[in-house]
Amino acid sequence: MKHTGIIVSFFAAIGLALVALNVRADRLHEGLAAYEVSAFDRARRLLVPEARSGSAVAQYCLGFMAHAGQTGRPDFHEARRWYQQAAAQNHPQALFALGLMYEYGQGVAPDKSRAADYFYRAGRAYLAAGHRLELMACLQAMQRAHPGHPLFRKLYRESRRGINARATASGPPA
Repeated sequence: MKHTGIIVSFFAAIGLALVALNVRADRLHEGLAAYEVSAFDRARRLLVPEARSGSAVAQYCLGFMAHAGQTGRPDFHEARRWYQQAAAQNHPQALFALGLMYEYGQGVAPDKSRAADYFYRAGRAYLAAGHRLELMACLQAMQRAHPGHPLFRKLYRESRRGINARATASGPPA
């Protein structure tokens, strides 16, 4: 009898957790939908709690809105704060955006080496996800920001290996 209460409590806790996850997913979805129709203030209201709860997608979106000044004037410091939180979770777009901020000195002192490092990390994340076009953008950005940086050659070699491995694994075209 005692075990029945524990089991019921366990499943009740799981049910509540699933409801909480569903509410979070709905709020994130609503925030992104508001963003898509340029309702930036509403999107911000919905995305801030999600970003504070650790959603890399919400963190990136808030960073982008601050960077682009979509809820007022561009705020590079707020953008960098949100981007850094998303980048800590290896969010490729946030990593790329941080690279741009360091390349152009937006809210930070220009640092071409640090920019190349962020572009490299973004390129690796895009490579892992199989996003070739974004990977090429990272390579181009690295070359532009810091020509001859050793990470450029490293990412180029890794991308060749990764792309060749995917092509071999998928077999010849039908």
